[in-house]
Amino acid sequence: IHFMTGSDQSDDISMLGLRYHHPELAPKPFATTLYMSNNLNELEKITAILDELQTHCPLTDELKSSINLALEEIVVNIINYAYTDTKHHQIAIYLSLFQNKLEFAVSDDGKAFDPTKAPDADIDAPIEDRSIGGLGIFIARQTMDEMEYIRVDETNILLMRKTI
Repeated sequence: IHFMTGSDQSDDISMLGLRYHHPELAPKPFATTLYMSNNLNELEKITAILDELQTHCPLTDELKSSINLALEEIVVNIINYAYTDTKHHQIAIYLSLFQNKLEFAVSDDGKAFDPTKAPDADIDAPIEDRSIGGLGIFIARQTMDEMEYIRVDETNILLMRKTI
């Protein structure tokens, strides 16, 4: 700097960016499982599990609301379309948080259905030209960073991941 006394700075500018993660402020590992029946009245359990999650990590209310909507849409689809009988069925949502990664595994014993292969909803078409359905999967795809489907022993498992 001494050699350029009186001159404007024109080059050789450096910048340093630094992000510090205080260990006490980092999300703590967390895992839990929610069991619910194939009954729409049990959807409020999803909100409760996300309230519990929010005590372990810094979820904004907006992100929590988006995740809640995505999970509800997936579960409503399971309740409305996965079962061909009127019997009681169990749906499980396994939730885990490690560092800044959330993972949800939604499992059910309904008929096989891979939502990752479902066509995208045409949200640009006029309302009267749109087919019924598909928006729930669209919402889940838009909310989550990754979605993966597997079928194991007559069980559908939808894995959804979100970096927070």
